[in-house]
Amino acid sequence: MNNLLSQADQVGIIVSDLDAFLESMKELLGLDGFEIIEYPPEDIDPETSYYGQPNEFKVKMAFRDFGNFQLEVVEPLEGQSVFHDFLENHGPGLHHIRFTEEDLDTITEKLKEQGIQQIASGKGAHGSSKWAYFDTAEALQGLYIEIRKPKF
Repeated sequence: MNNLLSQADQVGIIVSDLDAFLESMKELLGLDGFEIIEYPPEDIDPETSYYGQPNEFKVKMAFRDFGNFQLEVVEPLEGQSVFHDFLENHGPGLHHIRFTEEDLDTITEKLKEQGIQQIASGKGAHGSSKWAYFDTAEALQGLYIEIRKPKF
């Protein structure tokens, strides 16, 4: 993967109770101002897949920017997903690092050539971006990689 990805722009944390987590962030660290949404929004077809098959799931998400870096917090609500599986198998914790890249297809092929499987994919919350998660958990000691294509 040498020079395959540019600078990371997000870390994602999986939690079992988003509201309690955000309250603790505010009380302990003074951090608030998170944008909270449910995914998928009702106004887009998320075109989500899970291990290559069409899939439906719901999550509650919170986002907060720190300069050019973003913290994403995800609480799985319904259905099988990369988020649900992580919480079920590992409990809450650091889940992924995201890279925003223009050429998602080429990166996907190069990762596949290295034996790294794409776990899930879909459209972003606003319908103008695409995302994909890759199973780097064994190689990166439990951490997944998300690649986001900003516009398609």
